[in-house]
Amino acid sequence: MFLDTRELRMSYQTVFDVTERGYEYPFLPLVALLFVGLGIAWWRLLHRSPAWPQGAKNRIVPGVMLWFGAFVISVFSATGFLQHERLRSRLRAGDYVLVEGLVVDFRAGSPEQHVAEQFRVDGHFYSYSDYIVTPGFHRTRSRGGPLREGRWVRIADIDGEIARLEIATEATR
Repeated sequence: MFLDTRELRMSYQTVFDVTERGYEYPFLPLVALLFVGLGIAWWRLLHRSPAWPQGAKNRIVPGVMLWFGAFVISVFSATGFLQHERLRSRLRAGDYVLVEGLVVDFRAGSPEQHVAEQFRVDGHFYSYSDYIVTPGFHRTRSRGGPLREGRWVRIADIDGEIARLEIATEATR
């Protein structure tokens, strides 16, 4: 049976909207700060305690920890935050592709094997995982995600990322 979707009016429930969410990964700078703190503490112990061993390892490792922590803070945290803000501003400005249709070729992700969840809607391919940091929609089925084969959805797509996800609740003529 052929379903003419042009005659249907869908009601949608928004399940994800990046403009209504804050930056989800504040722990990244905290982990990096831990490295910075450990590097500083190690360096201070090395230079204040004459009993502390003065080998090459104790001169190099604190510096590496300090620079690694600073690198993570400056690059990864800033980049993630900027990606989040870019997605939010483009969605607010209406700079996205509206993709609407049935979820097909759905493959649920596997948290045990770090396999990404994948599906298609109207020829657009989407893939996301619990283990990839992204500001777009990324809640897999194993973590209570709402997507499954055959669901009618509407997606605000920005460069392949899901900035807003709406799921049809009913269809009327």
